[in-house]
Amino acid sequence: MPYAHPINHIVLLHRQTAERSAHLSGKGKTKKTVIMNMYDLLSSNSGVNITINAGQLLEAINYCVLTTRKELERQITDANTETYPSIEKVAEILDVNKTTLWRWAKQGYLVPLTIGGKRRYRMTDVKRILEGAKA
Repeated sequence: MPYAHPINHIVLLHRQTAERSAHLSGKGKTKKTVIMNMYDLLSSNSGVNITINAGQLLEAINYCVLTTRKELERQITDANTETYPSIEKVAEILDVNKTTLWRWAKQGYLVPLTIGGKRRYRMTDVKRILEGAKA
């Protein structure tokens, strides 16, 4: 779950409503405090003006930068993690038969590793073939 920042949780709005209040009967319009999630507010396209001070703006910007940075770091870490799919999975990814993989291994085009007595392929090698280069 992403970091929960206060600015993302609650926004207090004073909205003029046409409802008659029991306390202010006959006054016509009353102020009503509405609590909304910031995302819901922005998604509703309700045309509501939001007023924040410079400190709150800086806080919101820092929150956006922090969450974006964490997401990018996660994506980079995931991209740098090597995986070793099975023969069946590689055949499915490349849309070839297992015998083609065997032939490519003999030719040195895509050479598997033996891990725990099973043949596995480096996903980086498979991606290179998908991109058109020799593994």
